[in-house]
Amino acid sequence: MKATMLLLVLGICLVSVGCKGPVEELKAFLNEKDDLLLQVAKTLEAKPSEAGVDEARRMFEAKKGDLKAKQDALNQKNLAKYGDLTLMRQDNAIFHDKMFLDIRSKFSTACASAQSSERCEPAASKILALQKDFNELY
Repeated sequence: MKATMLLLVLGICLVSVGCKGPVEELKAFLNEKDDLLLQVAKTLEAKPSEAGVDEARRMFEAKKGDLKAKQDALNQKNLAKYGDLTLMRQDNAIFHDKMFLDIRSKFSTACASAQSSERCEPAASKILALQKDFNELY
């Protein structure tokens, strides 16, 4: 009886550790994406121009490979079987979309006040492309 109870407790511990691993990995991945998005936002706020967008793109490209590798590793863990993790990813994607909407709005306002609107349009298109690429990391 004592051995059975010990095996049961050990089994529960192993299962909980196995479940916690993907949760912590996903949280770390999402936090890294959030940090990158905040850096992009700060860069575009500081430089509301095409040069600022290009700098933000370089920041993204520098981190993209690492984030993609982490995403691929998470995908191999079949996160779909953990319902809460799927919800966590969806909530994070919604947060990122809202952030990009805010970034585009602030950028358009700042760029238009600093330059003519014709000079802002190519940069705004680049921001949309950056958002598309950023969202593809899911």
